[in-house]
Amino acid sequence: MSLPAIGQMPKQIRIPRPVVRPGNWRDPQRYVVGWPDGVVKVGCTDRGRARWGSFLNRGGVLLDISYFAIPAYAEVWLQEQLAKKYPLAFDSKEESRPYLGGKGGYSECYRIPVSEWPALLELARS
Repeated sequence: MSLPAIGQMPKQIRIPRPVVRPGNWRDPQRYVVGWPDGVVKVGCTDRGRARWGSFLNRGGVLLDISYFAIPAYAEVWLQEQLAKKYPLAFDSKEESRPYLGGKGGYSECYRIPVSEWPALLELARS
């Protein structure tokens, strides 16, 4: 498998492979979760809802789930695009606790106004 050119969005897998056990997929997911105050987290996981579900329990909304042959590259690509335009949401893990519950990933969160979420989703799905 070859990597996409630098700066190019990786190709999505349109149909995920079957579930291994409830909430988990064989193909890792790149997810986007947003909170009503404009915090957005981008991440990837192969644990499905076991990872991003805790964010929904803390008031987040699942905005997008995508499947990629190289999900970590897809996550980094989207984060690079967001970092060009939006500030990071948190300066520390402790500051992110109300959103992430003390789990890692605070540096994958951005302040994106809710009014700009449609453009975010268009970019994420491009």
